[in-house]
Amino acid sequence: AEEEDDDEEEALTSMSTGDDDQTDDDEGATGAAADGDLDDVANEAELEAVLGRGLMEADDVDSDDEEALLEELDESVHGDPYLTHLSAQLSVSDATSPIGVGKRSPVSLKSLSNETLGAVSYAALPVPGAVALASKTQRAPSLPSPTSLVEAHVRQRLTKRWPVAAAPSLSTATAASSSKRHVIGQLSNAFEHQLFSLINTYADVACCTQTLEVSASMRAVYMLHALNHVLKGRDMVLKNTLRQKRAALDVAVTGTSGKKKRNTKTVTKQASKRSGKLLLDDEEDIPRDQGFTRPKVLIVVPFRSTAYRLVELLIKLAPKLQTERVANKKRFYSEFGPAPVVDDETEATAAAEASQDKGRKRKPPTRPADWKETFAGNTDDCFTLGISVSRKTLKLYSAFYMSDFIIASPLGLRRLLATRLAEKQARKINIGDFDYLSSIEVAIFDSVDVCQMQNWEHMEIILEHLNVLPRNPPKSTDWARIRHWYLEGVSKLYRQTLLFSGHQTVEFQSVVNRYCTSHAGVFRIKPFHQPGSITNVVHRIKQVFQLIECDSPTSMAEKRFAFFRDSVLPRLQQSTQTRTLVFVPSYFDYVRVRNLYRQKSKDFVVSFCVLSEYSSNREVTHSRSTFFHGEKDFMLMTERFHFFRRYRIRGVHNIVFYGLPMFASFYSELLNMLPEADTNVLVLYTKFDALALNGVLGRDRARKVLTSDRSTHLFC
Repeated sequence: AEEEDDDEEEALTSMSTGDDDQTDDDEGATGAAADGDLDDVANEAELEAVLGRGLMEADDVDSDDEEALLEELDESVHGDPYLTHLSAQLSVSDATSPIGVGKRSPVSLKSLSNETLGAVSYAALPVPGAVALASKTQRAPSLPSPTSLVEAHVRQRLTKRWPVAAAPSLSTATAASSSKRHVIGQLSNAFEHQLFSLINTYADVACCTQTLEVSASMRAVYMLHALNHVLKGRDMVLKNTLRQKRAALDVAVTGTSGKKKRNTKTVTKQASKRSGKLLLDDEEDIPRDQGFTRPKVLIVVPFRSTAYRLVELLIKLAPKLQTERVANKKRFYSEFGPAPVVDDETEATAAAEASQDKGRKRKPPTRPADWKETFAGNTDDCFTLGISVSRKTLKLYSAFYMSDFIIASPLGLRRLLATRLAEKQARKINIGDFDYLSSIEVAIFDSVDVCQMQNWEHMEIILEHLNVLPRNPPKSTDWARIRHWYLEGVSKLYRQTLLFSGHQTVEFQSVVNRYCTSHAGVFRIKPFHQPGSITNVVHRIKQVFQLIECDSPTSMAEKRFAFFRDSVLPRLQQSTQTRTLVFVPSYFDYVRVRNLYRQKSKDFVVSFCVLSEYSSNREVTHSRSTFFHGEKDFMLMTERFHFFRRYRIRGVHNIVFYGLPMFASFYSELLNMLPEADTNVLVLYTKFDALALNGVLGRDRARKVLTSDRSTHLFC
């Protein structure tokens, strides 16, 4: 028996020494970079182990600091939305209940709706045991109105950093109107205050009002919420681990017979070593505070430039100690940093110098402000980035299974999923395909409309693989501390999904209805006033809106193509209407129309040129030139080409919209290319294009058009 006690003491001693060793490694690693970067750490493997050991243990806390740390974490948590959301009790039947549009009837919240935020509505999750903000009668939920970040249960170490991180996100007018902007911990700006109040409820948020003026403020708010969520989860695990270590210490010191051990120091180290294992005999005393894997926040953005801004926000928001110790910062700036700025004036100067030999000058290209903001900086759309947050260090480029944040583009994450699936099929690896997405608790999708211009299938695949039971969890998973709703497979009901877009589309609505499954419900934010982009048309132009009879969305593509082939194209040929631009939103429809024109061109009936997102620069230049000089009668152009290039097409006299554009602003942009006289515009639409029609005509005009008995409507 004495030999067994000695072996137990030696085992416990090794665990406490492991904590001390890790503290030394962490301090040595962070101290190696005086300039705030940890790129030159000698032992990268040890640093990786320090930053990503399991699921955030009490790794770098000295014994002298335990009392102060527990006292800090034991502050009043009454009404904390984080604990309220994660402690709700749901069953397996709730996760399998059907979720659809007909099951959720949004309730308008007029008290929260305004011109700054938008029109807000709320819908509860239609499951029997869901703990939603609204009652069964779907009354408007009552939201807290905190006047400070502390009242909103934001970690105090974040409230001190908030003014520094959020000040650049405000526009000049907004910052001037906010007199208390730089007061520590204040939510004095109306837009940020209202948006954070919605997000902090842990309900899903589907926002369609992401404009150029407020996008920076939106990112500052949701990054504050995401970092606060990660720190709360880490603090909870840390607090419970310290308490377990104390309980194990009491058991080791006292023993079963109540006699005190002789070597107290050895027993202390032994208890510390065993704190992450089975410490308590009673299963009810084991805290449930972890998931299958460590990543808790997923942020999907379209370009590296957006990820660069988010990481800069994260560094500014993080506590000062972590801000001064950022690993791999130099590598991040070199790979994600902004490219050399080339503005319109620089482009015009280069064009003028290139055309001096021809004796002519080119006008500077004019592109709208939203295009300049979207494509500013690094526009690479294939990347992934893991970020881990420890007590003393913020590490970029951490392995996914050792990360707290995952920031990725749709294409980058989609390619990673496909690569790992192929590798597993080839038996090259034994890890799960997408297990690092199994424990995501906050999923943020920024600039969803821009992502839709890339490839919408990538977004759907990513959403389908969120919160799926892991196939092969990491060995570091502590099964005794996994939350019950993870094990029961209902974690999707606890995931908060935040969607931000500048336009409301059918695909966006489908994502909200299918994947916004938080048991706290979903908030929908739409534009408060929607006059329509038709009001931005400068000239007085004849615009004909033609209804296409269609019974179902599945037959819409066939009906539209048949109407264009049998009715529109023959009229264009008979009227000898030349210099006509045919705008096609979908690339699949564009291929069908292009093939139709090719068939006609073989019979010398029509001459046409094309502009698509896959056209080379040489093909684009040739098509624009031949169309401008009248050598081609028709030009086919896709919406994605106009989105990425935003060229002004010269020589256009008539426009045919094969379908309404997803970006409503494109309608007025194209019409403003037309001359003032002898122009015609034809728009084809179906009754299923209500959302796009709202953006073009405005909500009131679109309602009259859709409810009218006539099939043709004229606007001037």
